[in-house]
Amino acid sequence: MTSPKKVAILGGGPAGLCTHFVGRHLDVHRLLFEASNSFGGNCSTLVKDEYRFDTGAHRLHDKDKAVTELAKNLLGEDLQRVAAPSQICWNGNFTDFPLSPLNLLKSLGWKDFVLACIQVMSSRMKPADVSNFEAFAIHQYGKIVAKRFLLDYSEKLWGAKTSQLSTMVAGSRLKGLDLRTFLVESLRGRLKKTEHLDGAFFYPRKGIGQLFDRMVEELPTQELKPNSRVSQIHHDGTQILHVTINGVDDHEVDEVVSSLPLGVLVNSLNPPAPQHVLESASRIRFRHVFLVMFCLDMKSVNGNASMYFPSKDDPFTRVYEPRNRSRYMAPKGKTSLAVEVPMETPSLGAKDAADLIAEVEHKLTTYGFFKSSDVIARHTHMLANAYPVLTVDHQRHAEVVLSFLKNFRNLYITGRNGLVQYSHIHDHMRNAMTWLETRES
Repeated sequence: MTSPKKVAILGGGPAGLCTHFVGRHLDVHRLLFEASNSFGGNCSTLVKDEYRFDTGAHRLHDKDKAVTELAKNLLGEDLQRVAAPSQICWNGNFTDFPLSPLNLLKSLGWKDFVLACIQVMSSRMKPADVSNFEAFAIHQYGKIVAKRFLLDYSEKLWGAKTSQLSTMVAGSRLKGLDLRTFLVESLRGRLKKTEHLDGAFFYPRKGIGQLFDRMVEELPTQELKPNSRVSQIHHDGTQILHVTINGVDDHEVDEVVSSLPLGVLVNSLNPPAPQHVLESASRIRFRHVFLVMFCLDMKSVNGNASMYFPSKDDPFTRVYEPRNRSRYMAPKGKTSLAVEVPMETPSLGAKDAADLIAEVEHKLTTYGFFKSSDVIARHTHMLANAYPVLTVDHQRHAEVVLSFLKNFRNLYITGRNGLVQYSHIHDHMRNAMTWLETRES
């Protein structure tokens, strides 16, 4: 009798966990190795007293029918459909996201609004420049709108000049934002508010972590290996042979699925990868996020799902009110705010952290979101390797590494940091299903 194949899944974040979950009915011996003591990675929900905070403004977009059905089957009535808007906050003034004609007019004033119309229609008459994000954004929306709402925000988010960023950073953000169309309609007198770019979305009642916690609950405990750091990945040049965990435990494998950061994966190879591949891997860097959480003694701040802050005068890029996604995220009659501050390094000294918290609070109180006397508690959490920095240069280096890894016929790479993509939860779940479909075929 043939023994079941041995499949090692490296990394227990959303991508690795989803892959392990969708393959639960396969007749294989599966083990999921995660370096930390919990699963879900940066898609977790933190519980602070009676308040819940997601480690990021996560939500499940209804982009893939099979993915949505999987989530519904997992959570049942605990998966709620939410319709909450998002807005851009520029120096305390709110503008709809995506940009609506009426709000754009109010934000820019007639003079700049008309000039923006001329710019965008003029730029669309020229060939599109997709060599970098800055050129792409200006071609789509003209300099005035791109500078105000896209370019400064992107430089804060990614920590690089927009002329160096790949157009991949746009993701789906610029899809559906046909500015030329609504500017033309505005000139015709149609100042109707546009619909939210993402429309309604799905969200678990007790936070995004509930989705991944439910996956863990339905998996055999013996298959889940927390506190298991990958030390070495042994190969013969064409396939992975065995994996060493925590420097001592050796596991033979027939297949490997990796969601490890690409550099971690490559540097774990034994024998080592070629020097040019190691050099490219060393050039791939990641952005970190310092999450500042305020527990508030007030019913509501506003009705937004997310608020975006493009001004470089604000140290943060995004603020979200968890209660607007689910009322179970805060005690009755109270609310909270989570603030994302992009970081170059994943560590802060105590004084630097205290100064940053004070700066964030000062900004938010100045904008009138709350008063310091409303704050019941302040909490922080560092999200290391939150997302890869997608510059044109980094994209080229990632392609070098991924091309080399294609030599291993039993290796499947997934995840935001594994593929060096700015992907979302539904993408991770779809990639997991694709792995299963490929395997079964």
